Amino acid sequence: MFNHLQVLDEKVVKNRSKPLFKLPKGAGKSSLKEWDSVSYETFGSDVNSAAKHVWSLLSAQNMRPGEVVGVWVKGDKYEDIVTIVALSRAGYVPQLISICLEAPEAVNSLLSRGGVKVLIYDDDLLEEPAKILVHSIPTSTLKRDSGHPGHRLESLPDVDLPSISTNPDDPAFIIHTSGSSGAGPKLVWWSNRWVDSAFQKSSDFATNGPSQDVWPIGGKLCHISGLCQYFSMLYNDACMLLQPGAGISADVMEDFFEYGGINCLFIMVPRLRNIIQAARDPHNPSLLKKIQNLRLIITSGSPLHEDEAAWCHANHIPLVVGLLLNCRKFDHPNHLQGVPGVSYRFLPFLDEDRGLGLDRDENDEQLYEFVVLPDSPEVPDRSLWKDEGWYGTGDIFEEVGPDTYVYRGRKEEWIVNDNGERCDTKIIEDELRKSCPDLIHDCIVVGNNRPSASVIVESHLATIDACHDEVKTTILDRTKDFNNRRQWHERVAHRALIHVVGPETLPRTGAKGNIRRMMTEQTFARELDHMYSQVYPVS
Repeated sequence: MFNHLQVLDEKVVKNRSKPLFKLPKGAGKSSLKEWDSVSYETFGSDVNSAAKHVWSLLSAQNMRPGEVVGVWVKGDKYEDIVTIVALSRAGYVPQLISICLEAPEAVNSLLSRGGVKVLIYDDDLLEEPAKILVHSIPTSTLKRDSGHPGHRLESLPDVDLPSISTNPDDPAFIIHTSGSSGAGPKLVWWSNRWVDSAFQKSSDFATNGPSQDVWPIGGKLCHISGLCQYFSMLYNDACMLLQPGAGISADVMEDFFEYGGINCLFIMVPRLRNIIQAARDPHNPSLLKKIQNLRLIITSGSPLHEDEAAWCHANHIPLVVGLLLNCRKFDHPNHLQGVPGVSYRFLPFLDEDRGLGLDRDENDEQLYEFVVLPDSPEVPDRSLWKDEGWYGTGDIFEEVGPDTYVYRGRKEEWIVNDNGERCDTKIIEDELRKSCPDLIHDCIVVGNNRPSASVIVESHLATIDACHDEVKTTILDRTKDFNNRRQWHERVAHRALIHVVGPETLPRTGAKGNIRRMMTEQTFARELDHMYSQVYPVS
């Protein structure tokens, strides 16, 4: 059983001078041409020093080891990673809060449900600390001019840090779901057992190349993807480039290759899609050659479009998709199989009216839901299990070969945006109907594989062009407080993301008359492209 702190201690001894992180020397795109290295030993020292500091600060607030501390940071800076790991080393349980949450009211709700008494926050994320209902500590108090949080501690008295927990059932982290239910995002408790399983799976992504694997950070450490990538880097003796705010795009890839020395890639599908588009340009052959020469590309979020996956397969792009289900390197990226060691089943998905546009008739192929069984180390906290005793992912697949599946969407009322974030459409639709019964005949929330949700509204006022703006303005006014409680990708908070049509315009099922989500997205694809281009222009 691995605790992530034990793994860090072992890797510090094994890889003392080897770089664990590379940090840009300056700010802006030009900074990506010069990098400083932070060794495993330096990171371990910074974590221990910062742990003593935060232990002293939190002890003054009567916080005992084992209690939960809220962390609201961007998650892509070196000091963010040190702070998160240092809280664990000081004996606390970090509750990581996504930067997708912006309203203090939503943060307060998460803190309350996690039993948090103290919040550590990035100064840039919270303009009015008084609105947070627990004691709040800005990260600016945790660092010195060097930028390394631990370097403030030389004048502090020595502190005996608590022993490292090895109980598999003890909580290691608390995260929250990317989608919100009625009370907001659900809390997800990660035990030491779950973290150990993440380390065990990490060995699948070691390339065993002639030199150290070097990856740019592909997700923020306040999210599950970024935290799992950190675990993988640590376990596989690899190195991670930290490029705060830069992201991964075709524009910066050349610098990552030439100056950062990357040879692997962990990336959300929308960003990979932009890189693929640039690599398919016949005037840019060098980019294609470089991504072909990568040792491994791991993707997360929504799946590639079929033509993109086929192009990657034909051009020998070394893709591995997913953590619980994945393809083998150089196999078709959209053809997925179970990962050894994961206890799972594919259960028949039968109800045509529960799906996210999973419109089926009697001639359609059988669809299946992927579920994780309770004896699997990867199964999340019991609070998220179904009554039947297993965890339903809500992901729907079609079997295309022996034990080989293709992703076909989401069940229930959820959509998945282009970064893999989930959004409960039903709760938004219910709020719109409740807030605007005088305006809305019916409505449907759409936005699969888009940056955020949008809504198509059936209104009796649609026949009057001049009233379209009035309908949109009224909807935004009446749902303002509701939107403030949502994460940004769950909000319909822009006029351009509301489309008004006449009653009975939207496609419906024949038997029950329910609006068909997938058919709506297909029918209004041109309108949706235009709507999203106004809010999220392509750079």
